[in-house]
Amino acid sequence: MEKQGQIEPAIATYRQALELDPKNATVYNNMTNLLAIQGEASEAISVYQQAIHLNPKNASATWE
Repeated sequence: MEKQGQIEPAIATYRQALELDPKNATVYNNMTNLLAIQGEASEAISVYQQAIHLNPKNASATWE
């Protein structure tokens, strides 16, 4: 979805995924990148912090 330029539906899908697995650091990280693209810096930072909190050694938890 996100590759087709459908960022909002992709974010909604990530939110649903987190309802099923709230400890999935990869989902938080992916959602962070989309929120940043949308200009939602405050929420992106919060979500990014959650990704790092869940897996501080996750090399993919990066800000793009």
